[in-house]
Amino acid sequence: MVSQSPVWFLLYWQSDRTFNGELVTRMAALGAQAISVTIDMPTPGDRRRQFRAGFKIPDSLATPYFNDRNTGVLKVGTTQQRAMPTWADIAWLRSLTTLPLILKGILDPDDAEQAIC
Repeated sequence: MVSQSPVWFLLYWQSDRTFNGELVTRMAALGAQAISVTIDMPTPGDRRRQFRAGFKIPDSLATPYFNDRNTGVLKVGTTQQRAMPTWADIAWLRSLTTLPLILKGILDPDDAEQAIC
């Protein structure tokens, strides 16, 4: 089924910059009309209910778009943090695509000013 609505791709920034770039390029080629980058999730959310319920993503399930989770960079229940993009990373990402680039999760007014381009 093909969407009749505009398709945006939501990128959860990974520590491997090349991976991010290849993913954005691929999504643009597949017809995404905007790229949204989550910048407000340096640590995973509280998942205690999932733990109590016994929820676990099966190891056999391929999850290439959660590259950091797959390599152990981000583990729920630890103090490890997700790699978060810097302004230099955002400028680099901007250079890869002409699609609208939306930064999801800006909380500081100064950052909001800097993000407008």
